[in-house]
This record gives sequence, C-alpha cells and structure tokens, in this order.
Amino acid sequence: MKRRKNILLLINQLHSGGAEKVTASLSVEFSAFYNITLVIFNDPGKIDFPYNGELIAITLPYSSDPHHNNSFKRGVRFFYLIRKLRKIKKQKNIDISISFLEAANIVNILSSKREKLILSVRSYISLEFKNNRRLRIFGAFIRFLYNRSKYIVAPTERIKSDLVDNFGVSGKNIKTIYNFSDAEWIHKNMSEPIEPNILEIMETHPVLASVGRMTNAKAQWLLLPVLKQIKEAVPRVKLILLGDGPLRPKLINTAKQLDLKIYQHETDEPTRENIASADILLMGFRKPFPYLSKSRLFLMSSVYEGFPNVLIEAMLCGLPIISSDCSSGPREILNPESDMNAPHTKELEYAPYGILTSVCDSPEKEELYVRQAAKAAIDLINDHQKRDFYAEQSLKRAADYEKKNIIQQWIQLIEN
Repeated sequence: MKRRKNILLLINQLHSGGAEKVTASLSVEFSAFYNITLVIFNDPGKIDFPYNGELIAITLPYSSDPHHNNSFKRGVRFFYLIRKLRKIKKQKNIDISISFLEAANIVNILSSKREKLILSVRSYISLEFKNNRRLRIFGAFIRFLYNRSKYIVAPTERIKSDLVDNFGVSGKNIKTIYNFSDAEWIHKNMSEPIEPNILEIMETHPVLASVGRMTNAKAQWLLLPVLKQIKEAVPRVKLILLGDGPLRPKLINTAKQLDLKIYQHETDEPTRENIASADILLMGFRKPFPYLSKSRLFLMSSVYEGFPNVLIEAMLCGLPIISSDCSSGPREILNPESDMNAPHTKELEYAPYGILTSVCDSPEKEELYVRQAAKAAIDLINDHQKRDFYAEQSLKRAADYEKKNIIQQWIQLIEN
C-alpha cells in the first residue's frame, strides 16, 4: 500500500485575507489524499476559515505587530521561526512543504530539510513593495532564494511575468494555478437570512456591491465619487460595502466631503429610517453571499490585485462585473483571450465576461476612472438586456474555476 505523503502548509495566519482563505481551503481538499500539517505563526488565536489537518501555531517572541518591534526584535522572531519550523519538519517527516505569501515563503526555504519546496506568490509584489517601504527587503530575498524551490505557484499569468521580469525568477518552474471557488458552498450561503430592513432596501432599490479589506490596494473610497455620479442619473441607487480595514476612516471622510450619508452597521441603529436614508451601507466583515445575491451589480476599484477571489464569488452569485483593469487578475478573468501583458486599458472596455475600466493608480487618473465606472454602472442599471447578458456570462465564466479542476492541477504539481 502506497504511503500517504506528509505535506506541510505554512502561512502567517488563518484570518482576514484571500491567501489565508485559499490555504485553509487547500488543507480541506488535500486532506483526502495526504497527511496535512498546517502551521501558522501570527495571531494564532484567531481563525476565520475552516481547515483540516493538524494545526500548529508557533508563538513568536515580542509583538505580532511589526510596527511595535525594532530591527533586533524582528530578527529574533525571524530566526526563532526558522528554528521551530525546522524542528516541525523533522518531527513530522515532511515530504513537501507549501508556503503562501513572502514571509512564509522565505522562512520555508531557509528551514528546508531537503523536502520538496513549493512557494505560492499571491500578489503583484513589485507594486505591493513599491507602496510599502518596509516590505522592500523581501525583494532581495526573492532574487536570492526563490530559484531554490522546486516550483512556484502564481495565481495569474501577470504575476508570473512580474516574478520573471522584476525579480529574476526563472520562469521554467513557475506554474500558473488559478484560485478555485466552491460553488456549492457559496450557493448554500446565498440563502442565509439578512436583516429585514436591509433586505427591504435591497428588494426595492438598485444596490451596487463591493467586497474587500479597506486598503490602498483596494481603494474603495474611489467608489464614492462613482456613486455620486450614478445618483445624478439613478437617484435611488445605493452602495453596499462588505469589509473593513485601516482606511475605513478615509472612506468615511470622503463620504462626508461628497455629502453622501453612511449607515454603519456596527454603530448605527438598524432602523428602517436610518437604512432607507443612507446612500452607503457599511456592513463590516461578514459572509457576503446573501448580500451579493440580492445586489444589482458588482464594482471593484482595485489599484492592484493578486487573484481577486471576490470577482469569481460575485460571478457565482450571478452579478454583472465592473472592474478596474488592474494588475493582476481582472483581465484574465473577464477577457481571457486578450494580451495579459498589454498596457492597462484607457478606454471603457465591454469585455466578454464583464466590463473593464481604467485604473486609478495616480491622483490625476481619478476623474477618468470615476467617469468610466459611473457610465458602465448606469448603462447596466438602465439596460436590462445588457445586464442580463453579463449576469449569464458571469455564471458561465465562474464555472471555469470549479474546485475539482483546480485541485487536480495542485495534485499533479505535488506528485510530479
């Protein structure tokens, strides 16, 4: 009888982010074929996603918030993590270790016990590093270490190109494997109840939806001037935002400047009057699917992405998509036959599976983005035939990211 391989999955934490959700989901799927050890090393007490396998939470010295640690403390945490991980790999007789995100990838390589190494890069890192000076040190590690791995998994072709062109990683060992979505699980959660007064608004008003952590990369505050322009043509329109993050105050200040009223679910009374009078429903972190299934269309304003899981999830809910043509992911999802490395579109692009707008990656581009996104939204709200077409195309395209096919690609990589 063939021995089941011992696989270690390594990531910093199991809450909040898309990479964390992917890691937890893979642990569930892999457990049918392999012995899974899942290791996290930051915020071990908080788990948002269901997982399978043995969970080992490494508690590191000093603060889990890097802003509270000086260089010495960060170094101690780094070497402590390498030593602990090396012991775990030896104790568990690990055959293959798969890591997600740059900190975990680097530690995975440096703690190697001659097992097969698979790294997973989840974001367009040249842009991520550009916008975060603290992360730039990772660039040197990537150039020096990543070619030591057996494989590197990129969730899009554009991320693969970024690694080759900007970090000197050999393209021959980079494999593109898209993220998967569990359609059955999403459809089940779509039917969960939502607050009666919110439900009434969603059934009687055109509601536009967006989901994501409020960060510079996601740039949700750009959706507020978009909403302001849409309201000139469709006064009853509302925007529901699902998510939270450090730039929530910026979004709230932008709403005040534009004279748009916000209902904040965590602090405001959920009365019919408060909800009905609001232009923006700020709902915080929660399962998005009941709200997406009752929305009119989905907006994404990102400046850059890794692989935008929320687009596929919104498409599975039958929503037409309007997304910025950012790096990376939206073009590969909405217009897969186009050139993935072409410059970002400057025109409103009615692609086969959704609508692409320009990217607002600098202040002078905001007016163009807002005008294009508002025009596309008004078009879909008013043209029922076009909206129905893109809703059907969303469901059709989402089927390409079916779980069974994606997991098989991972297993082929593991077994190769």
